[in-house]
Amino acid sequence: MMQFLKGHRLVFWIGTLMTASFAFLQNIFTGQLYRVVAMIGQGGNAFFGQLLQVFGLLLLIVAVVGIGFWIFTCAAACGDKALWQQLAHKMSHMPMKNWYEKHSGEWLTMLGKDAENAANSYKQLVTRFVSLFIELAGGGLVLSFGSPVLLLYAAISGIVYFGIGVLLRKRNKKYAAGNQQAVGAAASYVADIFNGFIVMRLYHLLRLLMKKQQAAIEEGYDYGKKLARVSVFNGALGQIGYTLAYSGAFVVGLLLVYAGKLELPMMLALWPISMGVSFSIMEFGFFVTDMQPTVVAVERIRTVLELPEETGGEEKRVPESDVVLELRNVTFAYEQGKNVLQDVNLQIRKGEKIAFVGESGSGKSTIVKLLLRFYDVQQGQVLLHGQPVQNYALEPLRSQFAYVPQNACLLSGSIYQNIAMVKPEAAEHQIKTAAENAYADEFIRTLSQGYETQVGERGAQLSGGQRQRVAIARAFLKDAPIMIFDEITAALDGESEAKVQWAVERAPEGKTLLMITHRLSAAAQAERIVVMENGKIAEIGSHNELLAHGTVYKRMWDMQFQK
Repeated sequence: MMQFLKGHRLVFWIGTLMTASFAFLQNIFTGQLYRVVAMIGQGGNAFFGQLLQVFGLLLLIVAVVGIGFWIFTCAAACGDKALWQQLAHKMSHMPMKNWYEKHSGEWLTMLGKDAENAANSYKQLVTRFVSLFIELAGGGLVLSFGSPVLLLYAAISGIVYFGIGVLLRKRNKKYAAGNQQAVGAAASYVADIFNGFIVMRLYHLLRLLMKKQQAAIEEGYDYGKKLARVSVFNGALGQIGYTLAYSGAFVVGLLLVYAGKLELPMMLALWPISMGVSFSIMEFGFFVTDMQPTVVAVERIRTVLELPEETGGEEKRVPESDVVLELRNVTFAYEQGKNVLQDVNLQIRKGEKIAFVGESGSGKSTIVKLLLRFYDVQQGQVLLHGQPVQNYALEPLRSQFAYVPQNACLLSGSIYQNIAMVKPEAAEHQIKTAAENAYADEFIRTLSQGYETQVGERGAQLSGGQRQRVAIARAFLKDAPIMIFDEITAALDGESEAKVQWAVERAPEGKTLLMITHRLSAAAQAERIVVMENGKIAEIGSHNELLAHGTVYKRMWDMQFQK
């Protein structure tokens, strides 16, 4: 985790050392205070000057620790910033297959609770470890000169409790891992409830889902109780150990005074230091146990940081050619042995309007994912202007496409912001022209706040047809040479479907248009129709050609429009 402090490590360590020195300096101050008080008791008022010096030492300690804490906090904040930036970068650049391996609720848990717990490795654990080390090393050095006997007692009492703490380490790690997995599962069910709240209520599924969530919560609670028991046990042992170190060192010190080996003021000065040595050894054992939840969080965060990232080629310029897109002998499978596409060959020329039709699972949308390089083919090639898509850097490759999915992706904000986000430098008239061409302006003008109307989370304040027209306006504004419309009318009523279809037909001239649809009436307007069946191109041709000579397309047409 220290990698995230890059550029701030020197400041971090200075702040850590200054902050972590507090426990040792506090023992020095306490011991000196006891010594001076004892000397005052023995010698009257002659030592009040020394008492003032001791309180001067206290002010120095406060200043050192205060400045150190400020320095440390600033450096740690920089580490937090770097951690969350790297996690956000990884999440936005990892391959699509990795994204779908976990539920969105679990991803959110890892980016929230796990990231915060992992950050504690440098915000809390490092400081605690250094503090214990300073207290042990500094105190041991002082006692080795002042009283080796007190040092020996402190070491023996501390080592006993150190061993107990280490023995609990594996059990605590197991409980911590179980607890965090259960929290992730519970968060996943919460995400499902939010994402499908209407369906959950309509089909009375809330009870079922909340029952599953409750089971995850109970599992997390069970692991939490076990973690708490270990923590309580640690705390109880710590209190016992502290008491033994406190009273035992005092008794040993008094015996040394009685034997004439130490003077009382010196014994009182060394007593807190002896306790500190014993306590630091003891705490190292409990430290190993208490750090296990952080270890689990770091391991979970590491799995995210070690995920591969999408990689592109070095070519940043996309050439022009008559054949815009080509699939050569393309075979692809999401899971090994289950081909979704099989030996697909297709050429698409500049300015063509192509429709892909076929049953669900026939491979239509998969072709789009390959074109955009969300996935790479196992066999064959996908080419853009004659070059394999792997040769292009990802940004120039994807800048060639404007994409409107079945579920329009609108972000919280205004309608204007949702259209303009693809081209922030666009002028207002360009944004409104795109909206007019998408038949979005006609409903936007009827809203009380017009283009400044807030769309709500995921566009919930707009109807399905309105969301799609805003998404089409955004695609028009991007003005990419290739436009892809993926089942954009699948869930719309007749009127909304007609308006969305009119908007698609108003796509700028010269654009290459790819449309994936189940609605054959929409596909009929395309210049060529690609009919997919079982991952292969079954037929290809115009609407009239396929009705006259095709079999698959004609069967689909008859099924949709039979009387």
